[in-house]
Amino acid sequence: MGSGFDLSVGDTELGIIPRAVRQLFNTIQERISRALENGQPEPTFKVSAQFLELYNEEILDLFDVCRDPDSRHRKSNIRIHEDASGGIYVSGASTRSVISEA
Repeated sequence: MGSGFDLSVGDTELGIIPRAVRQLFNTIQERISRALENGQPEPTFKVSAQFLELYNEEILDLFDVCRDPDSRHRKSNIRIHEDASGGIYVSGASTRSVISEA
């Protein structure tokens, strides 16, 4: 108690990101199970993630292991772009492969 973060948080207390990640991996598992039940080959999925923070109009890469504590005072190399169809994407951020919600 009083730690500020509890790993045993109930589903109703989860934020939007943990809920979305849980839903993503539950859906992947459902699709794999459904394919196997129907005698189809097991589908494969590749999930990757970026973890960014917007702080005082600067974008911070929270997955960057080389980031020092004073990086909030440094100019970020991360850029936000919009493609021709209006989709938003980020360049210059670290990306990690993800295999579960944990």
